[in-house]
Amino acid sequence: MKHLKPQKNQQSLLKIRHFSLFVTLVFSLSLLFPAAHIFAALSCTVATQASCNSSGFTTLLRLSGATTPPTALTNAHAELPSQSTSTYANNVVCCNGGASAIGNSCVATNKQIFARLSAVTNAHVQETSVNTYGTNACLSDTSPGDVITVGYQNTNCTGYDTTLFSISASNNATSGDGSAYTRKVCATITPQILTFDLDTYNTSTTTTNTIPAYSVALGVLTTGSVNGTTEAGGVTPNGIWFDLDTNAVGGAVVSVQSANSSLKSTSTPAHTIPSSSGLISAGTPQYGICANRNATTSGTLNKLSPYNVGTCGTTPSSNTVGLVDGNARAIYDTNGGSVVGARGEIMVDATIGISTPAHTDYTDTLTFIVTGTF
Repeated sequence: MKHLKPQKNQQSLLKIRHFSLFVTLVFSLSLLFPAAHIFAALSCTVATQASCNSSGFTTLLRLSGATTPPTALTNAHAELPSQSTSTYANNVVCCNGGASAIGNSCVATNKQIFARLSAVTNAHVQETSVNTYGTNACLSDTSPGDVITVGYQNTNCTGYDTTLFSISASNNATSGDGSAYTRKVCATITPQILTFDLDTYNTSTTTTNTIPAYSVALGVLTTGSVNGTTEAGGVTPNGIWFDLDTNAVGGAVVSVQSANSSLKSTSTPAHTIPSSSGLISAGTPQYGICANRNATTSGTLNKLSPYNVGTCGTTPSSNTVGLVDGNARAIYDTNGGSVVGARGEIMVDATIGISTPAHTDYTDTLTFIVTGTF
């Protein structure tokens, strides 16, 4: 009797293989990590010219007077910082921009006039709305996206970063330090804000942050199922969540870029599971991501095509995914405006086919790119 040697079943060869997705971060413009609004505010005081220079701060205006700080200064005339009258060196409006690169240029693109002077030196001062004096004193800023706000109010500069100095009246005024007169000259610099925080979860929890390195383990893949983000309590694979805040006037875009344009075997790079858009189906090799949830405290967070097509949820076999490749592809945006407390969720799904070569080292690296338009 002839004995036949059993043939290995191709299906069995495909049962045990683990796929991992490693996520890295790339940020455009400014980044705070973890997400938080921590910026040094504009700060000004009346000081000597020597101390202002030695501190590396910026002089916005020079004031006459024989006394030096902390002695109170009142009834002073003003001159532009470009002047050098010796008796004005005792009291200058000296400002620190913190993270912002400030100056006193009146020809800069980003500037605000905070006072008008009757002359370049020995001058009376008026508020900008009066507009009968021909010499301007300015606060400028060369940090991209910063917004300068100046104004006048009585008693204090509540609502602003700092008090520049004080004036005796709205027009034809003498000047003093911040405490000399009731009428205050106030200023604020609002820096550009673009914060992004990426996390992975293995539950539906949306408040607990994870620590890098970020990864999504797709587990054991077979031809009979689709594996992906499930949020099943304590069970991998993880979902990808992000937090986003920005004051960018043109909004922000969250894009994704793949290192491999597929899930690729590290040991045999020619063996891949391709990435493509469409309904993911068991038995057809495919890998992709989709945008599931979106929420904000204020502003708008949009899910974008092809990542918002069809269903995207915690049941991978029902999901329609979008491809990832070497292009930076937009997956969320803020509808062209600023946003606070934006939070989005990204699902990762994959399946194999009968001819997919068996490996335990299929991987990809996704880079999330956040770009703000200031």
